[in-house]
Amino acid sequence: MIGLMQTITAQNKFTISGYVREKGSRELLQGVNIYFPVQKTGTTTNNYGFYSITLPAGKYELQYSFVGYITELRQLNLESDQVIDIELASSITLKEVVVAGEKLERATESAQM
Repeated sequence: MIGLMQTITAQNKFTISGYVREKGSRELLQGVNIYFPVQKTGTTTNNYGFYSITLPAGKYELQYSFVGYITELRQLNLESDQVIDIELASSITLKEVVVAGEKLERATESAQM
């Protein structure tokens, strides 16, 4: 009976995994936070922009956040292993930068003997 209970418990956990990319360039983002606010648990993307977390079956809210990007929220009914790839949009809009300079005329001194 105990073996059966362990099998049922193991079957009730599923893995959520995927890649997080920057919207537009599709560059993989490392260090993105994937957080489940109600459960107070989460993970981060690795050096390749990949994340993976195993949770019990149920309904979840996922929060994808990264400095300089708009936080993405997703609702999820976890009933099987799922692959969720996300693209985060930048929250920073850079304006045009104009670099101007002046040429200063310098009188050169010459050494006289």
